[in-house]
Amino acid sequence: MQIRAIVLYSPAGAVRTLPFRLNAPNVITGRSKTGKTAILHIIDYCCGRGECLIPRGVIRDHVAWYALLLQFPEGQLFVARRNPPANPPRRGSSNAIDTSPDVYHSIAANIEPPPLATLVPNITVDGLTNLLTQMNGIAPNEHIPPEGHTRLPLRGTIDHAKFLLFQSQNDIQNEGYLFHRQNEEFIPNAIRDTLPYFLGAVPDDTIQVRARLRERRSELLRLSRSQAEAIRIATESSDAALGLLAEAVSSGLAERPSTNEFQAVVAALRSAMTQQQIRLPADRGEVVRLQDEQVRLRGLLQSLQNQQAQARAYNAATAEYSVEATLQAGRLEAINLLGRMDGGTDHCPLCQSTLETPVPGVDDLRDSLTRLQTDLEGVATRRPRVDDRIAELEAEIGQARRELVNVREAIAAAQTVPQADADDAGQRGYVRGRISMFLDNLPTAPPAGNRAVRIEELKAEIAGLEESLTDETERAEADSILTRISRWMTKWAEDLKMEWQPHQHRLDISLLTVVAETEPRPTRMIQMGGAENWLGCHLIAHMALQRWFAQENRPVPRFLYLDQLTGAFYPPETEAGVRERALVHAMYKWLFAALEESENRFQLIIVDHADLNEQWFQDAVVEKWWGETDGLIKWEWRTGIQRMPLNPSA
Repeated sequence: MQIRAIVLYSPAGAVRTLPFRLNAPNVITGRSKTGKTAILHIIDYCCGRGECLIPRGVIRDHVAWYALLLQFPEGQLFVARRNPPANPPRRGSSNAIDTSPDVYHSIAANIEPPPLATLVPNITVDGLTNLLTQMNGIAPNEHIPPEGHTRLPLRGTIDHAKFLLFQSQNDIQNEGYLFHRQNEEFIPNAIRDTLPYFLGAVPDDTIQVRARLRERRSELLRLSRSQAEAIRIATESSDAALGLLAEAVSSGLAERPSTNEFQAVVAALRSAMTQQQIRLPADRGEVVRLQDEQVRLRGLLQSLQNQQAQARAYNAATAEYSVEATLQAGRLEAINLLGRMDGGTDHCPLCQSTLETPVPGVDDLRDSLTRLQTDLEGVATRRPRVDDRIAELEAEIGQARRELVNVREAIAAAQTVPQADADDAGQRGYVRGRISMFLDNLPTAPPAGNRAVRIEELKAEIAGLEESLTDETERAEADSILTRISRWMTKWAEDLKMEWQPHQHRLDISLLTVVAETEPRPTRMIQMGGAENWLGCHLIAHMALQRWFAQENRPVPRFLYLDQLTGAFYPPETEAGVRERALVHAMYKWLFAALEESENRFQLIIVDHADLNEQWFQDAVVEKWWGETDGLIKWEWRTGIQRMPLNPSA
């Protein structure tokens, strides 16, 4: 997006057009109080700014509508906003926003400014913001603050891109901040959060990737819950299924499967629902087999309980030994015997008197302490393994008890089956009824094999998506881009003969400033000193950003607005000296050369007092406002008098 023209409408319907050239420098030069500074606010207001900051007075008194004719690759957009009322309604305080909700727009291949009477509001301010966001190619994007931050996620729009387009007279020579409106509350964080997207460090499909990540996480959660539910079902229902299977086998409705796995048991029960009779229940072979299994399980349970008792006894003994051994080791170390027994084993270690019975030697005591420490380490090492074994035995004992209960129930069921009548259909119907109730209340789940494979696939995909969205990935890409941009900034700092060249100059996103890589530590813009240095930092940073945006086709409007950039060399209405004129000449020469070096891929709009007597400068001048009747607002609008041409014969 570039600006083809600014259009003003008087209350009477007169039209004032201020044209601009595309992909070229545009200079408006003139004296103070001619409306130069208002141009920035007109552009901002027509691009969706909530509050109208166009200066009150001559401009607001003589303009009914402000408009922009915007050029896009595919056509033109005409946007007009009504001038806010002279006396806006006060909503109980002096903080009422000075604005108008009335917006008109039209889109076509070529547009001529329409008459005032046709400017009927047809879009809201929010709608205009969305339209400009879309037409500039700003894809849906979202910055998620790191964990621990309280600010909400932020989506970059045309409102955030405008921070990168304007340099007002208060911005351009400020040592403390680099970007437009950076001194306002919340704006610095908004710039930090959205600049990586505009640079291209954040992929345009980030929103879609985050949505896909949410979907995959949701699917993984659902399948994981299904997996856990299947395990729970298998655990809780296994005992009941085995009992029913025993009844079905005793009734002659089923044969025992080769394994007691839950799915195999359920399959046998389903088969029992359709079987008439496999064998006569009078066969006592099943009862005998169950009784043998009962004896085996009782022996297993007794063995497991004995092992558990032995493990617990061992733990108790080692705990008692550990306490005693620790106390003994403490005694040997607490009285510091080892360092004082150098008088032999037949002398008292305290008073050195002769003893009838020799005391243990130093080496003996050291060996004793070493053995105690080694034993204590062994106890500490073996204790966790014993605890783990006790827990395993507890689980095995519980399983054996459950199996024993099932076998007892199966024996009771088999023994209660009527033996007198092998064809007792009522008994089989009773068993089938119980099996049917069990199967009907059995929750269903996807096949375990397919589910497990899908869970692993989802985990791998989620890991990849998370990796692509990490702050480290974004930061690394942003650093790479800023390194390339810094090459242009460093070269241009040398071209402008800035004080801190030839040191590398770079843009620091976290600090939102320019940094020179000096020794022994980097020098920030605020530390550089001198308005010429501050101005140079602003120019090389913003020209480099615009060059990058254009070169990489990033979704940022293709213009840079610079307001009163020669204020660093001489104040308004003050005659410049020889040195100042030379510096201004060099600065403009560099600006135009840097634009050519960027292949004229964006538009420069400069409003200034400077009016260089050079053809290359004059070729860039759009309008001059040096006469008493010159300015943004026409003389006729201000006075109601038709201005006569300077040459009567013209």
